Amino acid sequence: MQAVQQDGMALKFATVALKSDRELAIQAVKQNGRALQWVDQGLTQDRELVLTAVEQNGDALEWADDS
Repeated sequence: MQAVQQDGMALKFATVALKSDRELAIQAVKQNGRALQWVDQGLTQDRELVLTAVEQNGDALEWADDS
């Protein structure tokens, strides 16, 4: 958790289980919205998570699930 709080893009190197952890994903995208590309695909539909990412970096919308 500490690594993603310092650099959200560190989520890229996390295990599948950690990428599925919603709280960890929120911390990552708060630090760097572009970290949304590394969260578990199931979380890319999470409205709060996506909004947090987009607020931090508008480019994060690219990785949001549009379904």
